[in-house]
Amino acid sequence: MHRLSFTLALMMPLVVLATEPTAPTKLKATGPGHTSPSGTQAVPSKELKVQASSTLCEGKGSKRTCHGPERLVDGENATAWCEGAKKDGVGESVMFELQTPQEVAALEVVPFYAKDMRRANGNARPHEVVLEIGNQRFEVALPDHVMTVLEENPTEGTSVEDGPCGDETCVTSQDDRIGAGERYTVVLPVPVKAQKVRLELRSTHAGDKYSDTCMSAVTLHVRRAPPSK
Repeated sequence: MHRLSFTLALMMPLVVLATEPTAPTKLKATGPGHTSPSGTQAVPSKELKVQASSTLCEGKGSKRTCHGPERLVDGENATAWCEGAKKDGVGESVMFELQTPQEVAALEVVPFYAKDMRRANGNARPHEVVLEIGNQRFEVALPDHVMTVLEENPTEGTSVEDGPCGDETCVTSQDDRIGAGERYTVVLPVPVKAQKVRLELRSTHAGDKYSDTCMSAVTLHVRRAPPSK
């Protein structure tokens, strides 16, 4: 009888209970122009390896241009990574790999194509993104800076009076405000030690002309190492 029970037990399929993935922690992006936490430093582009799940390429032959992920760390607001998937790119991602594991404390992003208003408004922009940093996941909602500029500068004013400030303290043209590459900052609750940071698009602000989602910059900030004694 015991032998029969043992045989039947071996024949029964194993039931594996699936565990629900941990819900990402929701964070706010502050800005524009918010500075990163004290005691941190930006990771130089030469110390980063950047890869994307897809890239938009345009043109043919010598005129072919690809908006690759390396443009996110080239220090130029006039360039951008644009995903190359169909529709709005939801689910596409970028991976940043550091040379060694470090304590990631914050990210700064320019969540639009910051060359000019035509490109910024014409292309889709990231809205909700998920950050995977080490074993931690964070969900971030990014403001639509392009719509803010359009609301504050409904026309291409060139005089001081036409701008949102009404004096010489602010730039008044749409292109100048977009080209300034205003940054938004995401500060982690506590630094997370990691070598890889993955950013995934979850939803987008629709572009006026194109469905491709573009963004001009991502800067990782890590905890500054204490001075050696």
